[in-house]
Amino acid sequence: MNIKLPISLRLTLWYSALLLLGLGLFGFIAFFFVGKELYDEQFNTLSESAEEISEFVTLRNDSLDVRRLVEETNAMNLQENGIFFEIWADSSDFIYRSRNFPRFLKTSYTTLEQSPTRIPDRSGQLYHLYSSSVTLAAANEMKNHIFHIRTGQSVLYVQRVLNRIRMLLLLMIPVLLLLAGLSGWLLARRSLKPVVDITNAAREISLYQLDKKLPEPEQNDELRQLVQTFNAMIGRIQTGVTKIQQFTADASHELRTPLTVLRGEMEVTLRKPREKHEYISALHRQQPERNLLDGKNCL
Repeated sequence: MNIKLPISLRLTLWYSALLLLGLGLFGFIAFFFVGKELYDEQFNTLSESAEEISEFVTLRNDSLDVRRLVEETNAMNLQENGIFFEIWADSSDFIYRSRNFPRFLKTSYTTLEQSPTRIPDRSGQLYHLYSSSVTLAAANEMKNHIFHIRTGQSVLYVQRVLNRIRMLLLLMIPVLLLLAGLSGWLLARRSLKPVVDITNAAREISLYQLDKKLPEPEQNDELRQLVQTFNAMIGRIQTGVTKIQQFTADASHELRTPLTVLRGEMEVTLRKPREKHEYISALHRQQPERNLLDGKNCL
């Protein structure tokens, strides 16, 4: 089914489709890179926090000085930023865990890695974890103690930001598309208005009104060239029609006198019965007029 749509509507649809594609691509790229930047920033924060905590890891009687660690980490205000941590010994023994450590988050020493990871708790909430290690020499210098530090933070804040961005895109893209489509339609109508004016003016031109000309647009563009070409064509048609009318008038004037004479002779001849030789004589008198008519018909 071939649906014929106005040019202005087709231009608007094409413009809207391209704009929708551009906005969708822009929204996808922006959402992807903003999310990546937020996650990278969170990973960097966890890495820096792990490094700061490692600075407070000290030994007392060949064991971790937990009291000093708690005092120093409390001064770091990690809990206010939603950062939690735990410390494992190299022997896989759990040593310390911050108070704000998620209750439903289950971790183990075997899952420690030297890179950020993302794991869920039993409720499905996601957390980012970062692991690092610190080595301390024992008092007798015969043995080193290795402690593994794991810092973590919920991704809820990042998810909230991304959800807001997603909602903003889902709301703004239709609004922008509607405004752009309406603006495109008005612009297309305004751009094609000279074409409508030319069409209406052309409909008023007939064979007896060839002296009318189409109005030329002010802008020196393709439409003005089209109007000038159309007006030139109308001028040529007008010239040809004028010549035909002049020829018809001249021919009518030239034929009027012989026809009048021929009619007068025929009327006089037919007024009363006549002899045969009189009819022949009348026909001979009309022979020049017939020759003149034949000559006109040959023109």
